[in-house]
Amino acid sequence: MSKDSLAEVYFVLCNLNKDEYSKIPVNIINTIKENRNLDYRLNINEDVSILEQPFLEETRAILFALFKKYLATPEQKEKIDIIECKENQKIELHKMQKYNTDNVFKSKEKDVQTNKDITNTVDIVEYKENIFKKIINKIKEILHR
Repeated sequence: MSKDSLAEVYFVLCNLNKDEYSKIPVNIINTIKENRNLDYRLNINEDVSILEQPFLEETRAILFALFKKYLATPEQKEKIDIIECKENQKIELHKMQKYNTDNVFKSKEKDVQTNKDITNTVDIVEYKENIFKKIINKIKEILHR
């Protein structure tokens, strides 16, 4: 967690009404208060609702977790669970499509085919001995006689 996001969370918590603020455990609020960046300056637009403020992504995640655990009604928690379940299913489906073993092997077969095509188009280079090798081989031939 960044200290800047904790500063934003602390700002939001301080602006909750008394009933909602009291639902959040004191030790969590104290931890946020102690670890926040005291020099961080928030850019809050008072004409815009709290949901539309330009908070950091980390701040949004922390606020969501606090809301779900301490502030949400049972009906809201149930709706959140359903939405999270659907999102997790989408993520898993995406992973299955991305890492499907059939697709992985198909792509490797394509790579093998392209490699075969490349090797078929390469001309065979004739090996020629350089002049020094020729001279050395001639000397060896004469000495072995």
